[in-house]
Amino acid sequence: MIISINSRTGPYKPGSVVSGLVEFPVDRDYDVEILMVSFTGRLKTKITESSGNNSKTRHRGRVQLFRVDQTLFKGPYTMHGKQKFPFHFSFPHTCNTYPRYPLSDYFQPSQLFNDNKDQPLPASFQYYSTAGFTRPEVDAYISYELEAKLFTGKTFGGDATATQRLMLTRDRLVEVPDPSLTTRTHKFSMRSKYLLPEFRDRRPSLKEKLSVSFHSWEMPVTVFNIGLVMPKVVVEGQRMPLFLNLEHDIESSTAPAPPIIYLRKIKWEIQARTYVRCVSASMFHSSDAMELSEDDFRIADCAFSEHSVPLSEHMNLVELLAGHDCSMRPATTLAPSFKSFNISRSYRMNVKLSIECARQKLSYTFSEPEVVLLSRDYSPPAPVVCQKEDAAEDSVADGEALPTYQEAFKS
Repeated sequence: MIISINSRTGPYKPGSVVSGLVEFPVDRDYDVEILMVSFTGRLKTKITESSGNNSKTRHRGRVQLFRVDQTLFKGPYTMHGKQKFPFHFSFPHTCNTYPRYPLSDYFQPSQLFNDNKDQPLPASFQYYSTAGFTRPEVDAYISYELEAKLFTGKTFGGDATATQRLMLTRDRLVEVPDPSLTTRTHKFSMRSKYLLPEFRDRRPSLKEKLSVSFHSWEMPVTVFNIGLVMPKVVVEGQRMPLFLNLEHDIESSTAPAPPIIYLRKIKWEIQARTYVRCVSASMFHSSDAMELSEDDFRIADCAFSEHSVPLSEHMNLVELLAGHDCSMRPATTLAPSFKSFNISRSYRMNVKLSIECARQKLSYTFSEPEVVLLSRDYSPPAPVVCQKEDAAEDSVADGEALPTYQEAFKS
């Protein structure tokens, strides 16, 4: 027994139709009590903690996002030869769309990242992190699956199962999203003899060095602010904006003139933050474990030659990187931001600037702690369709094909 899916282009999306056949390719007789196919969405998490003496503690969590069963054939009956049974489903737009499959009662709102039972159906997702010295092993996934089951009614053997996993993606609902630019500013202050005009283009002699070595408080001071304009919303696969603003604080400076500041290096990264929670309960045992895993994705890492890039008041760093042939990798392999029941994926943007002023090297990392990553594909919001509360009861004569899921729900 196999499941064959009707051909389509690209992954599935909420509302997409899933159709195909459950096939019996071998030409022989099959005893059938019942043949059914289930369409399910599941979210599973596992955290494995290691301790002394090679012992391990495993925490598990599971949420059934939805489940729809469709009976294709009901016996008892003996099928002869090769057979094909069509099925037809649709991806729901929200979780728990069909009320006869509620979430487990032991979940409390405080134990979930998103406790809305009707939240949008999350995209397929898979994450695995190996265990480290102080870090547990983390395994989490969101999957959608078709499972065909053949029950023969025999006590020993004869039953068969076939599965087919489906990939679901979600489009962004805004065609041209606002990047929501924000500015992160850092004040630099430094004291140096090289701020003096006579030392700007030459090194001081030994006598000159000794004459000021014990009077550092008399050295001139320069104060300047660097503001990095970073996006809070980015789109998968698209180039991200990044700007730099430089402002000299003349009132707080004692240097004769604002110095030239040179850009030495840019290291630009996005940090994926995956939160995984395992909540489980039974009559004999309950557990609640949560783990945060952080993975860095490098966008650009570019070093500039000596004194090649003097900073100006306003700079487009993306154009600067492109002009210096610095390769930039857009975020094409990262999952869009989401927050489901016990899995959450968010992002943090870090940009480390290394600069040089008056022959002193300085560096600082600018961070935007909450960056939303949207899907590369756009589709307008789907219209709201009311769902019926009660499913129609299956009613069919023995040995006949049952009505499709859509036909059953029309009544």
